Amino acid sequence: MAIPVGEPSCRECEPQSVELSYEDLVKEGVRLRARVKELEARATNPQSKSKPAKPEANSDEERVYVTPPKFFTALNKDFHFTPGFDPCPFPRPKGFDGLKVHWPPLTYINSPFRKQDSIDGHGIAAFARKAIEENKLGRTVALVLPTKETIVHLLDAGAEFRSCTRYLLESGYPSGSRITWIDPITGEAATTSPSSNMLAILWGNQHTKQNQIAVLKARIAALEIQNASMKARLKELYRSPQ
Repeated sequence: MAIPVGEPSCRECEPQSVELSYEDLVKEGVRLRARVKELEARATNPQSKSKPAKPEANSDEERVYVTPPKFFTALNKDFHFTPGFDPCPFPRPKGFDGLKVHWPPLTYINSPFRKQDSIDGHGIAAFARKAIEENKLGRTVALVLPTKETIVHLLDAGAEFRSCTRYLLESGYPSGSRITWIDPITGEAATTSPSSNMLAILWGNQHTKQNQIAVLKARIAALEIQNASMKARLKELYRSPQ
């Protein structure tokens, strides 16, 4: 298709009328350089995919994103993290594995969000499990998580978030179940949630005390579930042959 003379031939070439900050200009420059490399690669090899190559899990390449110092300083004012320890350091010392060492009393984590970003194949789920284990030992952990913008808006608005686990167990669902949604036409179970669900609650002014009570009850219920799970596990261990 012919390109009209005098009109921009691509979105990248289109002139921008909006004033950009220095940081925006730097980011735009990085984006455009990456786009040029991509187009050059496709011109050299038309069969190549347009998406940049990603490091495979357990490869020698690790994709790292370091926490901005100003952001960490703001966090540290609240949490007072134990200095000198990072479960996901950069550069990572040879042989170091943050999942295999004990963490100090106050730990900040900026772990790989995806398994393929780590040379040992450990993503954020592995570090979340480790954080839970360390917290059971009385340690405080602040873990940066990827999330949807909707969740951020609700959190900023003061929403309370709850797990659906207790409500599912009270409804008779087996442990580890997800909500089984109902088809309104047939009245039968239509599908199970492709992902886990949670409750987001925005309390009204009349529920201030009720909110505090509900939070405490939810914590108690979570502890009771954990306690029941530990008792069941102990029974299994006692019954198992030595």
